[in-house]
Amino acid sequence: VDANAVFRGNAVGPQSAHQIVSRVFKQITSNDECKRIVFVFDSENPADFPEQRARVHLQRYPPGPPSQPEEIKRMLTMFGAKEEADLASTSAAHLPWLKSRNINWAVCFKCKPLKLFVWRLLTMAVRHVAVELTALGALHCPVVIYSSTMAKMHVIAKHNSMPVPRPVRYLGEADPQVFLFAKEASNNGDDVKVYSVDTDFFLLAIGAITWMPSGEFWIVLKEGVTDVRAL
Repeated sequence: VDANAVFRGNAVGPQSAHQIVSRVFKQITSNDECKRIVFVFDSENPADFPEQRARVHLQRYPPGPPSQPEEIKRMLTMFGAKEEADLASTSAAHLPWLKSRNINWAVCFKCKPLKLFVWRLLTMAVRHVAVELTALGALHCPVVIYSSTMAKMHVIAKHNSMPVPRPVRYLGEADPQVFLFAKEASNNGDDVKVYSVDTDFFLLAIGAITWMPSGEFWIVLKEGVTDVRAL
């Protein structure tokens, strides 16, 4: 799962992080018996990205006063922070925040400190929902979560003997890392589905033209499902 893309695509309206993550889990597990679910987040470290990324961010977040400053202030107050800088040291492992429907996702994604914080919040929500579903018997496969530092990995499983992919951060984005994990799983004989909203995965598949998946390999976007072998 390309976590940033999928969660941002689902974070609309008055929904909690728990609701957003639960919907994604339901989509993934609705038709298939999963062997493993892997979530990967983008890196928080600007040094992990190529220089072109800075130019993209300049277009996304042009300099100037922030829009909706009162909403930013409300979000800071909600998360117990006086200033934006306080969020860097604020723990996201707080159940009322995970289940709050008062988060203004649009505002949070446009304010960098809030955006980094809600990504940590969504990481915690993945852990919480995975544990909850496993305890209720509604999830029967391990869940692996690579956080935005890629140094921190969470594994939620009934048994601890499960092998997990090694993280290899590549250019900061979750996309290439997700595709690398998917290729490794395919080379091990597994059928694979990649979940995203980002058509970059078509470019990654075309760029891997000398490689052929050993079994089924699907890219699942909002617009539909693409067979990588056929592509």
